[in-house]
Amino acid sequence: MNTDPDILLIQNLKKRERAVFKQFVLSYSSLFMTKAMFYSRSKEDAEDSLQDAFVTIYQKLPDFKGENKKAFISWCSKITINTCLSKYKRHYFTFERNELKAGMDITIDPTIYGTLSKEEILEQIDLLPEGYREIFSLFAIDGFSHTEIANHLNIKESSSRSQYTRAKKKLKMQLERLSNSNIAI
Repeated sequence: MNTDPDILLIQNLKKRERAVFKQFVLSYSSLFMTKAMFYSRSKEDAEDSLQDAFVTIYQKLPDFKGENKKAFISWCSKITINTCLSKYKRHYFTFERNELKAGMDITIDPTIYGTLSKEEILEQIDLLPEGYREIFSLFAIDGFSHTEIANHLNIKESSSRSQYTRAKKKLKMQLERLSNSNIAI
């Protein structure tokens, strides 16, 4: 019998032990709520999506293969994100047709990160327009490919790429402005 607490947690969750699942929800709801907030229009929408995600997680527990806690948390995060995205499947983007050049990469000066806190950077991401923020978060933070993003949002893969590039450009300007104001103080 294995005594590793992470493996036992996953095994007990797979057995659908309600007390264990309740403890899991209490322990990890803030982590998944952070994810839900990135992909929802409001706190209330995020809370609704998170509740739906936990129901889905509970229903699909037997489908999770493995006993690695990191993989399990990642699996739960993907379910949370997909739940938020599916709640708002809509004709999402009607931006101008002119695409940014594919080779155009926007780099952010690494010294900026030394002048800003994690909270300030996340705040700036949150200030991006909704479509930019969603694609930036899916690609840069959660590791979805542009193909996966396009499928989730019912958009073209090239739209995902161009929106990501635009988001990165806007975020770069915001971070530079904030960094310069922090240095000036």
